[in-house]
Amino acid sequence: MKLFQNLSIRKKLIGIILFISAIALVLTFSLIIFAKSGEDRVRFTEEVRRHAALAGECCREAMASKKRQDLKACLSVLSSVPCITDGVLFGPKDNALAAYSLSEDTFIPSGLEHMKSSEIENGFLYIVLPVSDEEPTYGKIFVRASTRELKEKLRLYIFVALVLLGLTLLLVYFLARSFQHIISRPILNLVTATKNISGPGEAGIRIKKKKKNELMILRDRLKYLLEIEKLREMKLEEVNQARQKAAELEKTEKKFREIFENSAFGIFVFEAVDKGKDFIIKDLNNTGEKTERIHRIDLIGKKITKAFPMVRESGLLEALQKAWQTEEEKYVPYTKLRVSEKAGWKEFFISKLPSGGIAAAFRDVTDKKADEESIKKHEEKKKERIEERFNQDEELKSSQVDKSVQQQALNDELEGLFSSLAQYLEAPLEKINEFSKSFLGDYADKVNDEGKDKLIQIRAAAHRMKQMTKGLNEVAEISFRRLKLEKVDLSDMVRRRSVKLREGNSERKAEFIIQEGIKVRGDNRMLGIVIDNLLTNAWIYSSKKPTIKIEFGIRENKGIKEYFVKDNGVGFKMTDVDELFCPFKRLNENEVFPGYGMGLAVARRIIHKHGGVMRAEGKPGEGAVFYFTLGT
Repeated sequence: MKLFQNLSIRKKLIGIILFISAIALVLTFSLIIFAKSGEDRVRFTEEVRRHAALAGECCREAMASKKRQDLKACLSVLSSVPCITDGVLFGPKDNALAAYSLSEDTFIPSGLEHMKSSEIENGFLYIVLPVSDEEPTYGKIFVRASTRELKEKLRLYIFVALVLLGLTLLLVYFLARSFQHIISRPILNLVTATKNISGPGEAGIRIKKKKKNELMILRDRLKYLLEIEKLREMKLEEVNQARQKAAELEKTEKKFREIFENSAFGIFVFEAVDKGKDFIIKDLNNTGEKTERIHRIDLIGKKITKAFPMVRESGLLEALQKAWQTEEEKYVPYTKLRVSEKAGWKEFFISKLPSGGIAAAFRDVTDKKADEESIKKHEEKKKERIEERFNQDEELKSSQVDKSVQQQALNDELEGLFSSLAQYLEAPLEKINEFSKSFLGDYADKVNDEGKDKLIQIRAAAHRMKQMTKGLNEVAEISFRRLKLEKVDLSDMVRRRSVKLREGNSERKAEFIIQEGIKVRGDNRMLGIVIDNLLTNAWIYSSKKPTIKIEFGIRENKGIKEYFVKDNGVGFKMTDVDELFCPFKRLNENEVFPGYGMGLAVARRIIHKHGGVMRAEGKPGEGAVFYFTLGT
């Protein structure tokens, strides 16, 4: 209400009263005019309806006797009502039989069947009534009346309401001027008193800068007084803060005392004396009294060295001194405060308090000490039995070591033999390959096509034989190589190999489903060979499919974890499953699927070396699954 913001309190009260009164009067007069207009409209409609019905009765006999020349005379009854401008008499088929009109142009309505019995539209009242004698209906009578009389009455009501509104507001204004002092006078007196209290100081200067009403002056004066009062209340606030801190301290101390007394640990509170050489007992909680079977009143105020002479030799006093000097927490595992059968073993947790004192929490660990001693004796006896058995089997162990050394020497010898054999076979094969290549280059024009084909077959066979020697060398290396066990992430290994397969064959559509988080313990290099051979095998034998689908995961079979590689390739007959793992044995011709028949044999040998087994399942045309377990 910015309209009243800068007015004085007297003008503001008068303005608000007039504004509220005006709203109330306007609403009241509007409701009265609305109700009166509605009443006049109903009365006007009933009067016109009554004259229309009377005209219909006059015309009924003429319509019954079919004397149409008398119908117009019957409609002249409507002329007794000045507001009725037109009247039309319709027959049973809604055909106009006679008409009446104050003007020269007769108004004939259209769409009579859709017209309501009475309605007001465009400044006219339309009435449609049936002309009937109980059962037979002779037709309808239509009457149109001007609503000018209603409009004139509405204007009169509005004029009277405006006059009354003005007179009433004038009366309210004089009454408001007479009674406003009941509210404004106390406020004005308060403003005067505030001015006298605050004086003509800085606040008075600020107020004169711009015009303000009494309430704003009062606000500024009070603000000035509050600024002065703040200075007086500062000391009171400091006192209140001190009292509040004291109350909070008392509350905290009470809470601390409750925790202190009800703690599951016994708690000593010490105060250092003689520059930390000794400590006075300041307090002991209820749990400590029960644990030590002693009253705190017999200990408080005494030095710990006097109350418990054993603290020196047990190391407790030294721990208290270090905690007091370094402010670091100390732990004393086993100690006794007194030489007594009732005093058991205790463990202490020592820390320095912010106040400078020392808190030592302790609990009884007699049973724990007894259990540890019992376990220690049991371990000593077990150790004696092991040493005795070791001495008895010393000769047997020596002989077994000799056998192990001999076996290792034999393995090394066999590994060297396999390696030498592979190298010896590789050299002549390489010579055959080179000679046949040179012969084809030098004598190509002297050898017919059949001879060339045979030379090419010789080169292919030599190359195949060379790959076989490499496979033998790889089998030998795996067979005699020692396992280097470590943690291996098979899922990550499969993922990396799948990326390489995709990159080398980007034109093929392939889908890899890899179960995450499969980690095992084994030789990382050897298991990499297994995964590489199995995935390569699955990729090769699925290459004829539109989309290669390879899955790697883990499952449980009769309580044993089996890892598997599954493909949607050509598959195989289960009667041929044993031939899959035979070296150099192949179920398909070279021209269809490349390879030398060593991949699965090598993979199975590695799995056996890890203490596991490898098996396969498949159906022709439906793919194959290779399962393996690990004993490591």
